Amino acid sequence: EGVSRDERRGLALVAHVEGWTDAVVAEPDPDVENFELELAPEAVLGVQVGYRDHGAWSDYEFRLQYAAREGPRAKTLDLGPFEPTANHRVYRGITPGIYRALWGKRGATAEEPLRSAEVIVTAGTRAQLTLIIDEARWQGVVVKNGQPLERGTVFATADPGDPNSLRSAPVAAGRFEIVLPGGVREAYFAAVPERTPSIIPDVARGVAVPRARIELPRRAADGEITVEYDAYDLEISIPAELLGEEPELAIEFPHYSWDGRQFQSEPRRERLQSANLRLDQIAAGEFTFSILAAGRWSRTRTIRIEEDTTYRFSR
Repeated sequence: EGVSRDERRGLALVAHVEGWTDAVVAEPDPDVENFELELAPEAVLGVQVGYRDHGAWSDYEFRLQYAAREGPRAKTLDLGPFEPTANHRVYRGITPGIYRALWGKRGATAEEPLRSAEVIVTAGTRAQLTLIIDEARWQGVVVKNGQPLERGTVFATADPGDPNSLRSAPVAAGRFEIVLPGGVREAYFAAVPERTPSIIPDVARGVAVPRARIELPRRAADGEITVEYDAYDLEISIPAELLGEEPELAIEFPHYSWDGRQFQSEPRRERLQSANLRLDQIAAGEFTFSILAAGRWSRTRTIRIEEDTTYRFSR
């Protein structure tokens, strides 16, 4: 009452009772005089974000997000930076939905956090959102094929058997800084030059395999690490007329997997989809492959990779 029709525009109608979740009408119809709002039992969210003390992280930050519902079309609201704390913070009477904690570089977009956690809050329940960062960051240099890598990317993993554990960091003027799980004593690295499109490790096909094993100092402050990595590009060119004659043509070459201690290779076949097969950043040394024509014939070749190489196959 007492609010004109024009004054109602842009206002929200909120019903609040202690111990219950607020009922909200975000954009009430200015032509409606009476509204019925239904309050739900109180929803409570506990939040704890912070570090396990692995160095200073002043250039990183936590942020909170809220989404009204799940799905690709869910509207996400950025709730802003959130200071780390050793204690739980409790928020009562919050709006049910999905709450996320994100952690990453200050100024990075919400789509590229290093770490995240989320929880679904429903009416009448208490939920806990926890994101404790147990990480350490390492600085180092990259020597690629005997020379400092001017620009590119370094990849690292503490567990080569888990593709989700792979981390990456940009390389500039031969130097990098990468974040790895705290307490890790060794990691496996790969390094690739800057290129468009970017080179993404494909362990199965031997592309940028993180095979440079490095023992890490006990503390990141104890010194930088040096990644020495030798790898080159290989392109195998097949005559177009041969592909026309042999539509089932296949190639067999080394594929890799992690056995828990080291990378093992075994030959696997792939059907040739075009006249050129390109493998970026494969290991230097001997490379053996076979071209096969539906069981009628096969030809095996061994070449030595000591630089970027184009091999023209002929039967």
